[in-house]
Amino acid sequence: GNSYNHLQQGGGLNIRGYAGYLVPRELNSGPQTYLYAGNAGLSFSAELDYDKWFNFKPRGIANYLHVDAYLFGDAGMLDDISQDGQFGMSTKPELSTGLMASAGAGFAFTIKKWGSIDKAKPLTIRFDMPLYLSNSPFVESKNFNFRWVMGINRSF
Repeated sequence: GNSYNHLQQGGGLNIRGYAGYLVPRELNSGPQTYLYAGNAGLSFSAELDYDKWFNFKPRGIANYLHVDAYLFGDAGMLDDISQDGQFGMSTKPELSTGLMASAGAGFAFTIKKWGSIDKAKPLTIRFDMPLYLSNSPFVESKNFNFRWVMGINRSF
């Protein structure tokens, strides 16, 4: 859409603050294109766990549920070079998102055991708050703002 949304699936370039954002770009030839998907890109994500200071172990369910608290930073760029007919990253700014970054804090809630269904794999539900966006969406004027994104499983 014209702003981010609140649901993100793991994988891809995984810049959490831009989940669901269309990233509109105006082409020199006139029409507008959207760079929410492309065929060339790069990204970097990092998380710093601070579980040592946020030790959440509720009685009775500590064997079933684990909570991770972390700070994160994501950066990356996406190109649509199919319109350019080249391989690699584009040199045309209208075909590239440019470097985009998000940073914030998050929590990962992992259900480790499912009671009688002991063969089920652990499930992780993430709650991320990308408080900083390097390029805020057109409909939002603030780079620093409260935002939230829910996701399933961790991508790395």
